[in-house]
Formats: sequence, C-alpha cells, structure tokens
Amino acid sequence: MFNSTITGQTTFADRSDVPFEVRDYEGQRAVFVDGLLFDFIMEEESLKEAKRFCGDDPLLKKAVHGDIKKAFLDGMSEFLGREVTLKQVNDAIVNGTI
Repeated sequence: MFNSTITGQTTFADRSDVPFEVRDYEGQRAVFVDGLLFDFIMEEESLKEAKRFCGDDPLLKKAVHGDIKKAFLDGMSEFLGREVTLKQVNDAIVNGTI
C-alpha cells in the first residue's frame, strides 16, 4: 500500500540539525532532507480502495489516517537512521531542520 524510497541515501543518525524542506516536485508536494528527496508514495488504487472501504465512517477514516501516518514516520525514521516522531516532523516543517 505504501512505498518509501531513499534517493541518494546517507545517514543522519547523529545529527539533529538536518535541513528539512517541503516543496513542489514533479507536480506534487515532496519532502527533501538535506537536499535529498524522501519519496513517500501511496498507490492511487490503494487510496481509492481505502476511501471506498471507509465510506462515511469516521472511526475507519481515523484508523486509515493512522496507518498512513505510521508508514510515513517509519519511512522517515529509516531515511534518517533514527526514530522520528510526528512532533519532530511538524516542527521541522516550521523551523527547517529535523
């Protein structure tokens, strides 16, 4: 359902000041860490299937959103070589470093 790839992998495990930027890339919003693309992809068909499955049920929508959030954080943690929290990502969007 989800795929994250590391483009030009390096390690950031020992750094807490890694540049973090969200910007347009090939017509979509993308995350760049130290200038490297963090390519987090959600397959279009999987998204459509999840929307059909959830319908108007707010609990199911919340569960699917949680799965997407977890997959993103797991991928970002792997990308950086250290565990990353949602708060750290949200702070990085504001201050430009993670």
